[in-house]
Amino acid sequence: MKTLAFGELPLTLELARQHLRVGDSTHDDALILSKLEMAVAAAEDMTGRIIRERTVVFNVLLTTDDTLLVQLPAHTSRVTELSVAGESIPEDKYTHLGSDYDDTLLVDGQYEGKRVIVKAVVGYSQSTIPPAIKAAILLILGTLYDNESDQIVGRAVSELSLTAEKLLLPWRVTPYGK
Repeated sequence: MKTLAFGELPLTLELARQHLRVGDSTHDDALILSKLEMAVAAAEDMTGRIIRERTVVFNVLLTTDDTLLVQLPAHTSRVTELSVAGESIPEDKYTHLGSDYDDTLLVDGQYEGKRVIVKAVVGYSQSTIPPAIKAAILLILGTLYDNESDQIVGRAVSELSLTAEKLLLPWRVTPYGK
């Protein structure tokens, strides 16, 4: 899988500033954005998911083993293009069967035995990010913003808060397959 481009963060700077209660002051915006990027990365690490939207390209050999079902490697917002030998496959020749835990493509049987290039957008946008993941990212952001050291009395900041962890655990995926 090759990443082509990153999309915007799944949370806005405005929402982050509201959560941190910094008011209208913009002097910390660069710091807040940096820590927001870190919070998204921490949520990605905890869940094993791609959270920040990005465009990826990968290829797959279509066989009848799975009745031409292609298991997508990550939560896929949308498939932007399928092609065989440089020719686009029309949208009516495939169906994206998406869910939060099992994204697949059902491809027309005429492409059996061919190598298909899939271009897709994976991850979440500002409008599609699940509320639990959004809340966990904001909690992590608050911890990163409020604590310049990795130790505070009674707790290590390097660990996720229990609340953030509980919000993210149901979204965790494992690399173990079937």
